[in-house]
Amino acid sequence: MSCAARDPLDSLVQVVKDYTLTHPYSPRGVFQPRTLRELVKCVQQAEAEKRGVKAQGSGYSLSNAAVADDYLICTDKLNKWLSRPFPASPKSVDSDRFRDGCNQDWLQFLTRPGAKPLPDDSFLIHVEAGIKIKHLLADLDAAGLALPTMGAGGGQSLAGAMSTGTHGSDFLLPPLFDNIRAVHLVGPGGQEWWIEPGVGPIGGAGLNSLPYWCPDTKVVRSDEWLHAPVVCAGRCGVIYSVVLQVTRQFRLRDRSEKNLDWKEVRKKLKASEVKVMRDGTVEAGGLFRQNSPEGDGQPQRFFQVTVDLAEGEKCWITRRWLTNKSGSENTSKATPGSFDAILCQSPKPFAAAIAALQLAPELVAAKVGLSLTPFVGPVWVTAIDALFVELAVYALDSPTTGDFLARVIERCSRLTDAQVGAAGLLRDLVMGLSSTIIDQEHDADRWGKSHEIVDGHPDKRRGCISVHSAEFFFDASADDYLQFLDKVLESSKENHVPGYASLRYMGRSRHLMAMQRHPLTVSIEIAFPRRANSDEDFFQPFVDRIHLLAKQWGGIPHWGQRHVLSSGYVESLYQMDMVAWRYVLAELEQGYARQAEPRKTFSTVFSRKVGLEPLEGNPVATGRRQRDLGAFGASLTPLL
Repeated sequence: MSCAARDPLDSLVQVVKDYTLTHPYSPRGVFQPRTLRELVKCVQQAEAEKRGVKAQGSGYSLSNAAVADDYLICTDKLNKWLSRPFPASPKSVDSDRFRDGCNQDWLQFLTRPGAKPLPDDSFLIHVEAGIKIKHLLADLDAAGLALPTMGAGGGQSLAGAMSTGTHGSDFLLPPLFDNIRAVHLVGPGGQEWWIEPGVGPIGGAGLNSLPYWCPDTKVVRSDEWLHAPVVCAGRCGVIYSVVLQVTRQFRLRDRSEKNLDWKEVRKKLKASEVKVMRDGTVEAGGLFRQNSPEGDGQPQRFFQVTVDLAEGEKCWITRRWLTNKSGSENTSKATPGSFDAILCQSPKPFAAAIAALQLAPELVAAKVGLSLTPFVGPVWVTAIDALFVELAVYALDSPTTGDFLARVIERCSRLTDAQVGAAGLLRDLVMGLSSTIIDQEHDADRWGKSHEIVDGHPDKRRGCISVHSAEFFFDASADDYLQFLDKVLESSKENHVPGYASLRYMGRSRHLMAMQRHPLTVSIEIAFPRRANSDEDFFQPFVDRIHLLAKQWGGIPHWGQRHVLSSGYVESLYQMDMVAWRYVLAELEQGYARQAEPRKTFSTVFSRKVGLEPLEGNPVATGRRQRDLGAFGASLTPLL
């Protein structure tokens, strides 16, 4: 018997907006559970109406991965700690950050007797998965702890960042979600599942001392099961909490080289040897191997190359190392005069600037001269005057400077023959703005606590500008990714696309549906502006081109970025890992009650399109036979 809240929960009818305003929509209702018991009740209420339900964190996904067909569960209020760190952290977590009624010493006596000890300076924490990463970072810092790695932004919820496989930020380290040591999942029917590895630090008979523990909870101890529900765009259920392995707080130094020649950097990347050893470790040389500028022998921890799409000629390199430098310098902050702050301001002052640009001496001289030319001159002058009036209207009509700039970029991309000559100055300004924005993100030298350097605070731009962003993952030991990028840059230059392509390097993930599938994986993110609340990308030919190129060169699309995935395409990318994942999903849908018909509670238009569904027929029976033959090694334990 499941353990749900006694009283039904009200659902709100509201418009749900994602980070870039790419796909705002109105679900049937939005639940906002405050406890585990209420979360279970949300799932059961939706099922009672024969409706589906979907969880969402911060809405950072640019794909439809987080879009609910019926009901949406907002996890913002599931953001508390459920235990003190184990071993004891250098400092204490604020008592206000704990869930009421939880056993704060739970982790201390749940560690498996005789288990392999944690690595030096490693700690276990148990938190609700709706917590925002930026708040988790602050909590950890107060306790003298830190995340070992993360993506480039703290605005995401912890579960949201994991569910879409967010990239790592450390060279050779796997992504953040590979540090998960246990998952508390609410699946179909409101059935709770506690999933931990077959052999690991968590175990023992203390699970029933967890806060709000339900005696009907199914316990699974299996590596394959642990690696199934984390990265699957929420298809397996709602992740209520996780046990996460973290580390002692550390400091980073970040150094960028600006305005480099991309062709020269490409040559060096191609010549930088990457060797995969027999034990799966990686040895890399060339650009991937540069010790700290402090002369202390610290190896390179992070490596990123950012290329300007507008011309495809300039690039920036960013590296990071551990450091003992005290204080903080050039850490990411949204100051009033920063470019990020300007993006969020009203664009109305730009109307006056546009009028002044129209009076620029070169433009006035051209207009006067051509106005004296019969036929061609008057047509040209009228066309360019109309363009500047149109731009001024944009400035007065757009809600933010970011949206205004996107509209200007769109207009410049479709200039007529009569306008393009005179508006060349404007187009040059737009293309040059691409480099200016990238420069803003590359302070020459920065240092501080880990989260001060890694968290780029992209949430400070939320609602201010919309972008098209696609990201693809490749094997960094081959040069297919460089050839893919060559073709992308050719297309971006041809289509006058401002923006960037960013190359980030990370280790392999063990999770079945994670994109990081190579010992050294490189992700290439391609980002450029688009109008907010618009279904049409004004660089659509370029959009279509990059997705086609990625498929041709073997790039694996990011679950949470824009993509054109289909069921067959996904099967070709994940192969036997997807078979194992589908088996676990089938067990979650049917195995919890051994019923004949599975409950498709968390199935959505998105999951059906990309094939995140069980196999047809009797997948549980087939999966169990394969399991018994040792294909997966999964096993259900008796109820506690």
